[in-house]
Amino acid sequence: MLDAQRKQNLRRYPRRRVVWPAVVEAGKQLLHGETMDVGPQGAKLRLTGRLEVGTRVQLHLTPTQGRLVTVEAIVWRIDDDGLAFFFLSTRSEPDKPEEGSKKEGSTTSSSKPTETILVVDDEPEVLSLAADTLEMKGYTVLKTMDSCEALDIVRRSTRVIHLLLTDILMPPMNGMKLADELRATRPALRVLLMSAYTPEQAADYGVGLVPGIPLLVKPFGLTELHSKVRAVLDYRSPFSRRRLQ
Repeated sequence: MLDAQRKQNLRRYPRRRVVWPAVVEAGKQLLHGETMDVGPQGAKLRLTGRLEVGTRVQLHLTPTQGRLVTVEAIVWRIDDDGLAFFFLSTRSEPDKPEEGSKKEGSTTSSSKPTETILVVDDEPEVLSLAADTLEMKGYTVLKTMDSCEALDIVRRSTRVIHLLLTDILMPPMNGMKLADELRATRPALRVLLMSAYTPEQAADYGVGLVPGIPLLVKPFGLTELHSKVRAVLDYRSPFSRRRLQ
């Protein structure tokens, strides 16, 4: 059952297999290796050494055709055959935005956010806390305790929904399945998962998380919530489709 779900996730979230030289810089430690897989939000690498989950690093990749790309990353998961990374930002070369440019939907200290966020959680206290604090920040917030109702909200809505903030383990549909269903019709939708469970614990309940989708661990502080939401909304992949051809 889980293997079938993983295959479905790979079809819905395709990641083209590529082999590039890679260097991981973790403080004063340098690890060399090569990519086993690269996607818009994550990469799996085989390296000369190992790092702890949660380690923040500078990831330097050399595409087959193109210049060196450097991105900030975090060790998201460790597999038997390598390391899976989640890209945190795109402060990279040669893809620095021009000075004075502004990303669509991004905010500055003097402007309010313009994005719409759908919050889904079957715990009423968490739902109210997350939705209320995001509204206070200026976001337009849609909220529900029911994942099936979340599908109906999106299907009925004519507005752009920029982010799905959802719990993972909840009835009648888990958050990963909900994200999968919504992205089938709204592929540009960003996803931020939240849970008191680790990816390994979620897998014990039959929910396989897709590498690269960020996870907010409960209980979380409001500052952490705001920072994570903003980071996911501002994220731009350092790898264009052209690079992965």
